[in-house]
Amino acid sequence: MYPYGYYYDYSYLIFILPAILISMWAQSKVNGAYQRFSREKADFSMTGDQVAKAILNQNGIYDISIVPIRGVLTDNYDRINSRISLSEGVFGKNSIAAIAIAAHEASHAVQMEEGYLPIKIRHSMAKVTQFASSASFFLILLGFIDMIFLRIGIIMFLIIFLFQLVTLPVEINASRRALEELESLGISQSDKDKSYMMLRAAAYTYIAATLTALAQVLRMISITNDRRR
Repeated sequence: MYPYGYYYDYSYLIFILPAILISMWAQSKVNGAYQRFSREKADFSMTGDQVAKAILNQNGIYDISIVPIRGVLTDNYDRINSRISLSEGVFGKNSIAAIAIAAHEASHAVQMEEGYLPIKIRHSMAKVTQFASSASFFLILLGFIDMIFLRIGIIMFLIIFLFQLVTLPVEINASRRALEELESLGISQSDKDKSYMMLRAAAYTYIAATLTALAQVLRMISITNDRRR
């Protein structure tokens, strides 16, 4: 059996470090796109909150509130409270980034209204995934006392990975819907192309999160295998 420090460093360098680098690259892409397109005014006359409201209405959804939220890129759709929260750079703003992000979040509500299966699966996994995320760190520590905790840790990280895997089609589909909804609202081709660039950059972060979750699973398996030697 290898000393703890040896196989820990080995698994970290092989699995986690590349995932961190990919995540940093993805975050730089979305931050760069947001900085660029948040400064570029859209030809389209609506603001972010107006776009979200229009998309909801044209899909027959009238019971979801649209509210501002502090922060940058903190936009989200809250199914439980029937609310779309738009960040300071999106709510009331008429930039390319604002209309693209608002359309994306509103599209999540449309997915739920239409019963889109991946988003229903994601929401059903939310609580167990939150528990798995909270428990995983302690299971790693306890795993160096008893192998059973490492095995449980693998299950926890596998749950997180599956959640991220389901998230991918949800987010990609929401971006596709967002562009279609914007087009139906009369967006120009120029604005649509730039909105696509904004949403494509955001998609990199979802891919990076999935790869990071997979790396954690593989790392836990590697540590478990090393402990058996």
